[in-house]
Amino acid sequence: MRLRAGHPVIITGHRFGMDTGAASPSTSGSGRVGGAAAAGLSAVASMRLGTAGFTAALAVDAILGRDRDRARPGDPVLVTGATGGVAMAAIAILAHLGIRSPR
Repeated sequence: MRLRAGHPVIITGHRFGMDTGAASPSTSGSGRVGGAAAAGLSAVASMRLGTAGFTAALAVDAILGRDRDRARPGDPVLVTGATGGVAMAAIAILAHLGIRSPR
């Protein structure tokens, strides 16, 4: 996705003058280091997800594939390391999408 000026984004760990983890109403930089903020997700909700949630969302996006044809609702997906924050967030996202853990 090509980002345009003014598009809400999430940037984590890229030293955009926010080394302490603070939020900013605006910043500038290459469109390659951030991700588009999810439609309908407020800035506060995005911050609650933090780096673990952002990383989990990137992993789920990779699992599902660009066209969402790799896994569909009802398909089993195994998430390893499920006691960590990233895996727990990934499981929650997958469950929300109707994708289940294998039995």
